[in-house]
Amino acid sequence: MTIAFYISIIVLLLVIILLLVRRERMRVEDVEPAISGAWMKLGLSEKLGTLATHVEEIKNLYQSLEKMFAVSQERGKFGEFTLEFILSDVLPGEMFRIRKEVPWGKKPDASIYTSEGILCIDSKFPLTKYMKMLEAEGMEREKLKKEFVNDVRKHLEKIAGDYVRPDQGSLPFAFAYIPSEGVFYFLLQEAHDVLRDYAKRGVQVVSPTTLLQNLQLIRAGVHAKKLSEKAEKVANSLREIARAMDDVEKAWKIFYGHLTNAYNRASDVNDTYRRLRDAFEKIRRME
Repeated sequence: MTIAFYISIIVLLLVIILLLVRRERMRVEDVEPAISGAWMKLGLSEKLGTLATHVEEIKNLYQSLEKMFAVSQERGKFGEFTLEFILSDVLPGEMFRIRKEVPWGKKPDASIYTSEGILCIDSKFPLTKYMKMLEAEGMEREKLKKEFVNDVRKHLEKIAGDYVRPDQGSLPFAFAYIPSEGVFYFLLQEAHDVLRDYAKRGVQVVSPTTLLQNLQLIRAGVHAKKLSEKAEKVANSLREIARAMDDVEKAWKIFYGHLTNAYNRASDVNDTYRRLRDAFEKIRRME
């Protein structure tokens, strides 16, 4: 927005100069002082200087990123960092592990623990040939593209063997994480068959965006399961209360029966007492 704004101002000033020169037949030398004054009042020199500094910083940052992605080890660290950041932003800490060994002895870059099994995520994606391909042309580019797709196939095969082990506690699928949307969409276009074949075998290639979407689904599933567990606990509690109410009702019926019997017995005793009292009074009056 800022760059576009300053460019618009410069273009507008140039248009004004051309219109004035053509319409009034003025010389450029006559317009120059007014333009210079306006330029100084708007502080465009200082702002454009700041803008140039920012552009240079962005350029340096881009070159740093290029260098980082050119080195396999640095790419791996970047992938692990973004993977951990996404996981910690979406899932609770007790639900995932970073670079921890799973029960069958492998050590994925990340693992998510669910009630159905462990979901392993690998972020060490082979991008060396891809980086070279971007700089190549013609036949060399096609050759590097085939080599890159072949490297991807080998890597997905390794993930399938290491992390898709339902019989040992894993989920029936694992994630191959690519920390680049550009590479992900390149594979969707150029290696769709490879991604489809390995998806059938349980290896899903994900980018930062698609990984985030999958994690949100997992979180929603966990939340739904927790709600289901709470509902089950409430149902169990209600069943316990119902059983307790049945016991209370039985006890009350017995107690009420005894109470009724006691009342009836008390009434009989009272009647007998009154008859005895009346007989005693008659005898006393005779005396």
